[in-house]
Amino acid sequence: MVHRISLGTAFLALLSSGPALACSIEPPPLMTEAERAAENAKKDREFVESARSARAIIEIKARNTSGEYQSGALVDVLQVYKGKVRKGSILKLDTLSSAACGAGGIKRGERGIIILSKSEPKLFTGFLWSGNVELLQKEGILPPSESK
Repeated sequence: MVHRISLGTAFLALLSSGPALACSIEPPPLMTEAERAAENAKKDREFVESARSARAIIEIKARNTSGEYQSGALVDVLQVYKGKVRKGSILKLDTLSSAACGAGGIKRGERGIIILSKSEPKLFTGFLWSGNVELLQKEGILPPSESK
């Protein structure tokens, strides 16, 4: 006798019986508001320290789109906020696509501020979001935004 199951049922069985997927994120523990505020403050302090110890903090613009999985992209250095990178230089950064659990690739024309760590100075780990930039400005690591 042959048992037939749907593809969806098979997929659900695989998900429920096997180990977590490689890129799955463990849900955060339940916290009180005070615990959440303390955790966020700790993360902010750690982020600021990583920026202070970074090899460079630069604004870039991608010249090309990175490829699949592990690849690279050429970027123009538009502004140097920290480090010995030359404004106007072209860097080749390593990228990891989101399929490989990395920060993602980069597309031609995208621009933003990035941090290059001392341990992996050629790895693109994603652009800073506005909250990161504001925090680094508040800490004096980045200059205040210019009003336009």
